[in-house]
This record gives sequence, structure tokens and C-alpha cells, in this order.
Amino acid sequence: NALAIAGVNTGNGSVIISFNQLLAPECSPGCTNDAADNFDPNANFDDGSCIIAGCTNPLASNFNAQATLDNGSCEIPGCTYPQASNYLEEANIDNGSCLFEIIIAGCTDPNATNYQSLANTDDLSCFYAGCTAPDANNFDPIATTDDGSCIYLGCTYPESANFDPQANTDDGSCINQNNASACGEGTYWDPITETCLAFTDCPADLNNDGIVSAGDLLIFLSAFGTLCE
Repeated sequence: NALAIAGVNTGNGSVIISFNQLLAPECSPGCTNDAADNFDPNANFDDGSCIIAGCTNPLASNFNAQATLDNGSCEIPGCTYPQASNYLEEANIDNGSCLFEIIIAGCTDPNATNYQSLANTDDLSCFYAGCTAPDANNFDPIATTDDGSCIYLGCTYPESANFDPQANTDDGSCINQNNASACGEGTYWDPITETCLAFTDCPADLNNDGIVSAGDLLIFLSAFGTLCE
């Protein structure tokens, strides 16, 4: 408050003095921000009580930098499906961006017998077909499933002296003196080598050197007159 002093000259040598008290404006605290939800138009002193409701999350598409009270209105677009590869946990509005990977289970090893080119998830079903017998001539150490392809080379003719009961593929090694019946189809008994030899387009090439020469003649002459049983 203040004191106002005023004087009036009466004209007769005297002055009338009056005293008036001046009142200062009354202090009215409150929110003076007209953008606030609790704006007080009568307030003349801002007391920091202004409340501006809005989204206070900077990740939201409707973030309000002036908001002082989060009103739960934040909108965070993204993929809201947990099964999707791009799932966004903070998202509360699905924007259709979800990506779903189709799982195709199968054998993913190109070297496997049952390889599946479209498979993207290996299900441990790969198998490798081949000969699994270690004593076979075509044993495959990688094979996990025997496909019946094992080959055992040897003499397959029971009449032969070196008949191999395990052999399933004749290798022309049968030996049986004076017994041409031991030779299979397409072969003949050679008394010189005492083995079965394959017929060739050159039957006179007795020593199988690829040419009919004096060597073949000597072989013929040495056997000439032999009594064949």
C-alpha cells in the first residue's frame, strides 16, 4: 500500500492537506497459460500449476513437447503381432507392416539324397544313400542308408576253384584247369593263363596284345595237337 498526500490552497494563507491511502492490486496466483487445461483468466501471477494434457512419449506419432501430463493418448504405429519377425513391443496401433516368414522344414544339405531346395529350416531328416558295407568294393563312408548297391568283385561261378560266395559281380578271375564251363557268358577258358578271358573282335590275337603276330602263332603251335576234353 502507498500514502497519497494532496494539498489545497484556500487563498487566505492556509493549505488544506488530505491524506489518501492507495491500495496495490491484489495478487491472484494461478495458471496464466491460456493453452493449459487449467488456465485461470483471473490469475495475475503464474504459480507453475499449469497442466497441459497430451502424449509425452517421444516415440509416438502424436508426441506433444509442451505436454506436462500424459493422458494415455500416445499413438505408436508398428507391428503388433508377436509372431511376426518385425514385432514392435511398444506399438499400440498396427500399421500393417508385419512380416511373417513361412517355415518350410526339410533337408537343407545339397549333398543329401533327400535334399529339398525349398526348405529353409533343417529338420535333421537328411539321409545319404549308398553302400554301407565296409568290405564292399564301392563302400561309401558318407552313406547312412544302404541302397543295396554294394559290389563285391570276385569269381561268381561255383565250379571254379576260386569261387567266391560273397561276390555278386564277376571280375573274370575264375580259375579252373581244363574246365571251360567255369567261364561265363562272353568269356572263354584260356588254357595258357588258366583264366576266363573275354571274347574280342580279334579271336586270332591269342596273347591279347592287340595285334595278330608271330607270338600268337607260337601260342597256337604250342597248343597244336592238344586233345581237348
